[in-house]
Amino acid sequence: MMIGRNGMDALNRFLSVVLLVIVAVEMFLRGKPAMVLSLLSLILLFVIYFRMFSRDLYRRGQENGTYLRLRYPLVSAVQGWRDRYRQRRDYRFFRCPSCRAWLRVPRGKGQINIVCRKCGTAFRRRS
Repeated sequence: MMIGRNGMDALNRFLSVVLLVIVAVEMFLRGKPAMVLSLLSLILLFVIYFRMFSRDLYRRGQENGTYLRLRYPLVSAVQGWRDRYRQRRDYRFFRCPSCRAWLRVPRGKGQINIVCRKCGTAFRRRS
């Protein structure tokens, strides 16, 4: 049945999570706000199923690619922060003063000369 169809991609998974959050919030509201969220959840459900069963793979792929390009800076920033946090006991992290790249040096080496691998700028810091 799903041969030649788009299926669940990253954008559909994100829309599904948004739909679940809307439904969860809708359970606690009454009156017009609940009706608006109910209508929004139905529209979002229609969009998810439309994208999932669509045979226009090229257009759905472009939509998913646009979503992934917009998501990438946020995801990479969070992953970089997480990696620096996990390595904080063994390494010190510095920003290059000219290109703003993150540089990792071992802790406890005293005053060291740090050379940026990206732009070649050299500066001294205490590790």
